[in-house]
Parts: sequence; C-alpha cells; structure tokens
Amino acid sequence: MTSEFPLQLDVIQLETELGICQTLAITLTERTDLIPTSVLPNLKSIIPEDLDFSQGVILFGMSPIWLYGFLVECCRNAPWIACYDVRTRMAVVVKSNIQTLAVGDTISIIFNRTPGIAILIGGPPDSGKSVFSYALRRSLFEKDKRLKVFIQRANWDGEGNWVLEMSDRQKANELKEANTRRIHLLENREKIMRNYFGFHAKAIKNIRDVMDIVLVDVGGMVQDEKKPILEECSHYIIISRSQEKVGEWHDFCRSLNPAIVIHSVLEEKLVRLENEDYLEVVAGRWVTGETVRVPDIIVDKVLECYRKY
Repeated sequence: MTSEFPLQLDVIQLETELGICQTLAITLTERTDLIPTSVLPNLKSIIPEDLDFSQGVILFGMSPIWLYGFLVECCRNAPWIACYDVRTRMAVVVKSNIQTLAVGDTISIIFNRTPGIAILIGGPPDSGKSVFSYALRRSLFEKDKRLKVFIQRANWDGEGNWVLEMSDRQKANELKEANTRRIHLLENREKIMRNYFGFHAKAIKNIRDVMDIVLVDVGGMVQDEKKPILEECSHYIIISRSQEKVGEWHDFCRSLNPAIVIHSVLEEKLVRLENEDYLEVVAGRWVTGETVRVPDIIVDKVLECYRKY
C-alpha cells in the first residue's frame, strides 16, 4: 500500500462451511474523511500480488458500495465472488462462473473468537444520539487504529452515517425524511416491531462475532419491543437533554453494565460529575455536520469497558 491511498487491501483466509476461503480484506486507514472517488483510476496498483484468481474470492470489510463494485470487476475472472454481510455472518455470492455456486447463494463464515462488546446508546429524541455515536466511532479509531468499530442503527428514523457525512444538509434531511419508516403508526405495528427489533437483535449478535465494539443506536423511545436488543448488548450509554428521562433509561437498561451518562447541552461544554458507578458528564455540543469527535474522557471510558470485558 502507498500513502496516497486511504485504504489497504490484504489477502487473508477465512474458515467457512466450504473450508478455508481466500478473502480480500478491505481496511480503511483514514476515517476522518470520506474516501475520494479519485482513487479509482489507480486502485488496481494496490491489488495484492498474492490474490489468486484461480480461486473464489470473498470481499470482506467496511467500504463504500462503489468500491465493492470496482473490486468485483477486478476479480471477475475468479470462479466466484462473494461479499461478506456482517449482519448475517454470511458471504453472499454476487458473481459465479461455476455450477456449484449460484448468484444469491450464501456461505456461512466460522469465527472462533470472543465476541466484542455491544453498547446500547439511548436517550430521548433530539439529544444528539446519532451525532454522538458517529463521532464516537471516529474518535475510537483515531485512538486505536486496530479497533474494529461498527454502528448498528436499530431504529427507523432513516438516519444513517451518510446523513452525517453529506455536506448538503438540505438534501441530507430530504433523504432522511424519505427513508423514515414510521412502523409504530401502522395497524399491524406490534407484529412488525417484534420482527424489526428481533432482526436487529440477531444482527447485533452476529456483528459482535466480527467487531470489537458495536455501537447500537436504538432511537429515542423506551419500548418493550426493544428488549431483544438489550439481550444482545453488554453496556449502555445514555445521552439526554432531559434530566427527567435519565432515570427512565437507567431502569430500561438495568440488565446491562452502565458505562456513561451524558447530560446533553447545546453549548460547547465538558464537566465531569461526581459518580463512582459510571462516568457522568455534562457535555456538548452535538450538531450534525459540526461535531466529529468526542472528548477523550469518553473515548477512554469506552476503551476501558472493552478491555475489561
């Protein structure tokens, strides 16, 4: 890899139900900005020489969809190509030149490792959960580039990392609104919500097998339907603009280990409060498009939870 590329490609081996499979691992080396599409014309120069196109290839790692598309094209002569889906812990075949594997087939990956931690991030609406979780992921990576951190958005407000990364705030808000699924307002909402949060609970379990830290944004409402998610988490963080709501979230998360309580404010501020049970701070401000990092005291606490677990 050369320094001009904000990513690294390595050939590793993953154990699967088919045996050991050749895998092209994608590692982002600079997560402070989006990967520029300008890297594409010269990206072939960092394809590892030991990538064997006489074998199948699994693409593995977090990267933009357009990069996956480019790598699929680069590997087109391989017998088959599959993309790893962290939520299902399977590789999905997207191209095949052989009869024994068809497009759409899945390949189970076998991981032998201690699961990472999953931190539920809760708090009332408009407290800064989405901004905080995104900034926390970036800050954790800057602190330790070996960490594998994943954000699981287990809510239906239509907001993903892309909302926080877009420079056009108006377009981002329009897309967010268009992708919001208000399933709690549907007639059959009870069944849909059980299935919805059951899916996310299973996804979190699978993601923990691969990632060191999973940040789980569960939205702004305390709901019994979210309890399956609690069962797959290990810790919790509360970020709240309302002091009255903190106790409600503590009660909801009582089966988990408390890590941090953030009393969210609109101004730039960081004050640590006296608390021996968990880290408690008054902190701000959490603004989309502006807040990209969290204070070191918060990052260090999350790392402490990970290392003790």
